[in-house]
Amino acid sequence: MASNGEPTQHNLVQYTGTTFEGEVSLIDSATRDPVNLSGASGTIVVTDKDGATAMSTEVVVTDADGGTFAWEVAASVTAEVTPSRYSYLVQIDWPDGTKKIVLTGTLDVRRGVTA
Repeated sequence: MASNGEPTQHNLVQYTGTTFEGEVSLIDSATRDPVNLSGASGTIVVTDKDGATAMSTEVVVTDADGGTFAWEVAASVTAEVTPSRYSYLVQIDWPDGTKKIVLTGTLDVRRGVTA
């Protein structure tokens, strides 16, 4: 998270027909400690310029104490995505019902592997 509490922005490149995966560790900007993700869940959503969902998947907490989560979208799914520039966001859902967008950016999908 940025020091002002806003989501961090990262711009990514993805090739069609390849697995879209990532791993992120969240650090509390005030304490510089990992964010405790115990009991949290989340989603990454990729949308086109009109806001239609191109792909989405749940994020998996891989190290709750270390604030780390990951995601993976199969190559068979990205093969169906039209090369273009998309927006994405990662939302974490906390056990108390709070939802927070922690990561946003653009996803530049380029033509890659084809069948």
